[in-house]
Amino acid sequence: MCFNALEAAVSGRGLQTRVLFHSCENAEQALRAVLPYGKIVLISDENCDYSMVAVLRENLKNYRPVSVVLGKSDNFTGLFSLPDDIRAAVGIGERSAFAARFFVTLRGGYSLVIPLSPSARGLFETSAPADTSWRGYPLRAADVVVADAGLMRPRAAEALAETVFSALCAEDAEIDAVFSTERKEFGFRAAADLLAETDISENKGVESLFRASAFYFLSMREAPAFACTEAAEILSGKVRAEGVRFALFEYFVRRYVRLFAEGRPRLFYVPDYASRIGGCAAWSGKGAEKLFKNVRVPTAAESFRRTEIFGECRKKLLTSALLLVAFAEKMRGKYYAAGGAPSCVSERKLCETYERSAELTPLLSPPVLEREFGLLPSFAGGGICALKQEGEKSDF
Repeated sequence: MCFNALEAAVSGRGLQTRVLFHSCENAEQALRAVLPYGKIVLISDENCDYSMVAVLRENLKNYRPVSVVLGKSDNFTGLFSLPDDIRAAVGIGERSAFAARFFVTLRGGYSLVIPLSPSARGLFETSAPADTSWRGYPLRAADVVVADAGLMRPRAAEALAETVFSALCAEDAEIDAVFSTERKEFGFRAAADLLAETDISENKGVESLFRASAFYFLSMREAPAFACTEAAEILSGKVRAEGVRFALFEYFVRRYVRLFAEGRPRLFYVPDYASRIGGCAAWSGKGAEKLFKNVRVPTAAESFRRTEIFGECRKKLLTSALLLVAFAEKMRGKYYAAGGAPSCVSERKLCETYERSAELTPLLSPPVLEREFGLLPSFAGGGICALKQEGEKSDF
């Protein structure tokens, strides 16, 4: 993929962000392009390498940097005790990137961020993250990103495990178009294709992974909630261990294949939406009212039409799902080569997460189709996994 494709994707979404791939020691030169002179705040957190922060502070000394170190419980409010003459915020790492963007959103000025991972998380989201007291507050995109491959390499496996969901998002958008007849293009396929070409063993590969992640998060700006990505956020918050995201990605892929290979829709079936949403609200921590907005109760004619479409298109959809399997196998090799850890999450928990995810999206993606076709269990009694033990009766 052409190197200027990312620049085109950024500008195509009306953003002015400049992404520069070079050493963080050139941060002053990058900042000078948007702010010739002035005073800045340099934001890091307790997980940053302080020798690297010291080098950066020296590099930016002409801007008279004020240093701020975020603690685990800090919610960015302390930044607003800084004097009014701060003209730019430089954030090091994901959390500090959010802080820098939040600061300049309210105070004005410019933000420059330095990722410590090939993940673009923290750079393009439209609002503050859920784990802050400013959850949902609109954020300006970063003005300048200095992506230093040497700094980003240590967390390449983690970034890859996050970005592989671009393939599932692309698949979900296409499946929704089949059943709803409303095609939506978000750009996830470009992220997945770039990821498939990436060789993380080289610095250029780390930069390519970052580009794929940037495409992924840029696409998220315009897209609705996806079952897979929402579920990954929730599960990774519940099970704080390595390998959770990648294990869930592989599980979703298996369930997509299983649906289109073996699924038998139940006729005249109407899900118990109320109990499912109530259970999902308790499990996810999301409000039931918000989850109800994801549900589009079909008319009888729509329900029959979806069943007919399933029968007509299942071979094509199965072929597409099997291509996802091949993609997942390729990504598994790259994930472990980058030092990724195997998951400690049980199959049952992965199954529950998949089945709860049907209420997390407005799209007619595979978990939602399983719900609409009567292939998911009722959670009214606490919930059971639809995957049966050998010898048990299965709805599939």
